[in-house]
Amino acid sequence: MYADTDFYFMKEKKPFKFSIRAKTIVISLALAIIVTEIAVTFYAIIISKRNNVYFNNFADGLSGSIAETINVDDFKTVKNKVKPLVDNWVNSNDIVFSDAEEDKVNEYLSTFDTLESDNEFTTAKANLLSFLQKMHKTNLDNYVDCAYIGYVDVVEKNGQKIGISVYLVDSDEEEPCPTGLIDPIYDMNKDVLTDPGKGFPAYRTNTDTYGQLLTSGKPIRDSIKEENEEEYPVIGYAFVDIQLRTIRKDQAGTIIRLTAYMCGTVAILTIVVVLVVHFMFSKPVRKLAAVARSFDSQDPEKSHEAFENLEIKTYDELTELSIVLKNMEKAVRDRIEKLTETNNALKASQEQALKMTTLANRDSLTGVKSKTAYDSYVSFANEQIEKGEASAFGLVMIDLNDLKKTNDSYGHDAGDEALIKLAHTICLVFKHSPVYRVGGDEFIVILRNDDFNNHEALIEEFKERIYSIYRNHNLQIQERISAAIGYSEFDQEKDKCIEDVFKRADKEMYSHKKKMKETI
Repeated sequence: MYADTDFYFMKEKKPFKFSIRAKTIVISLALAIIVTEIAVTFYAIIISKRNNVYFNNFADGLSGSIAETINVDDFKTVKNKVKPLVDNWVNSNDIVFSDAEEDKVNEYLSTFDTLESDNEFTTAKANLLSFLQKMHKTNLDNYVDCAYIGYVDVVEKNGQKIGISVYLVDSDEEEPCPTGLIDPIYDMNKDVLTDPGKGFPAYRTNTDTYGQLLTSGKPIRDSIKEENEEEYPVIGYAFVDIQLRTIRKDQAGTIIRLTAYMCGTVAILTIVVVLVVHFMFSKPVRKLAAVARSFDSQDPEKSHEAFENLEIKTYDELTELSIVLKNMEKAVRDRIEKLTETNNALKASQEQALKMTTLANRDSLTGVKSKTAYDSYVSFANEQIEKGEASAFGLVMIDLNDLKKTNDSYGHDAGDEALIKLAHTICLVFKHSPVYRVGGDEFIVILRNDDFNNHEALIEEFKERIYSIYRNHNLQIQERISAAIGYSEFDQEKDKCIEDVFKRADKEMYSHKKKMKETI
């Protein structure tokens, strides 16, 4: 019975060895990399959001300060000199926007050359330019690209009303926008045409000339108002441009420094962990291994002496293990082997069962919970409802629009991408609630606690995200998903099962789907 045991301890053929110290190093480095990546990603998201809020507020504040402190009389003088020339050109010619052909732009701008001999105009413009440049230079550390003023007007061309923004004075010393230059009013800012007091809340643009900019414009109000008016009328706008490229460069530098710091810290911690593991685990384990290898069936007294002299004083599981080894030396080896085989088989069986259960409850495509998991939840919830022990909850029903059309037109891989995109969006919004994929294109979310209390805001956020994705023409067609959503709350008085709640949510979802088809 000892033949196989003797062969195991023979040194002619050594098995592959991967020491505890080596494993500790690998695991420590792997965990360190994961933690570092998570921390850096989280920090990047936080600093990006913080910067967005900070610079939006800063741009709005600076443009508002300029609008409130600028000399209104000088502004009116410049505007009153420029506007008639702009109106005369627009009435006689096509509108020449800033991105038009250079010859057309130069021809249009030449109409303002006569103003250079107008002392009243040049004086007022010089005063305004000096003021803007002072504000510009004062805020250079805050990445201000330029500060400028202008006015907004509505002109009619070919029976169509067009909103325009006209530059008056620009603080940029290198390439200022010339007086009279015209830009169109972007769709995102068209509310200013009907509500001048709204101004231009901070928004982002990507231009060929200046790159990505954060722009804010606040209304400049006249110092005189009519008797029937509650507010002073808006006569123009003060604008501020902030260069996003510089902001992102500094942000990247901060993240790089953080990464370097974390890598250094992780390296030190890894060394400390390896040393601790070596003295507390690796060294005692090696001692245990040496004693185990010393077992010799041909000289039992010799092996017995080695086990008797074994002392591990770590006062933990390793000390207990040394005692167990001493007892094992007296046990029958074949029984130990059978117990080990049985234990290994049982462990493998349990792991396989756990793996199968996990796979059954997880949707393989999207990663959310599966229909099987939802059925289990329904069974549990119905028991609670029947006992009168169900707590408040809400059920969200979400259905991906046009999945069959996507599959037929672009293939099932595109349809899968659309489903994954939708599942990701759902999880981003309903972060604290279980999400189930219960059909090919249907998802259910069970809302409780904070998500339940804030369901209106979350549902509105989901609709806005879906609308933004659908309107984003920079995405692939299969990524521009559209989905309908319905919601219903559990009513303890009338709901006998979760199916009652589901039906109301499903009905509301189809109502939303119908509305989307009529409006999108």
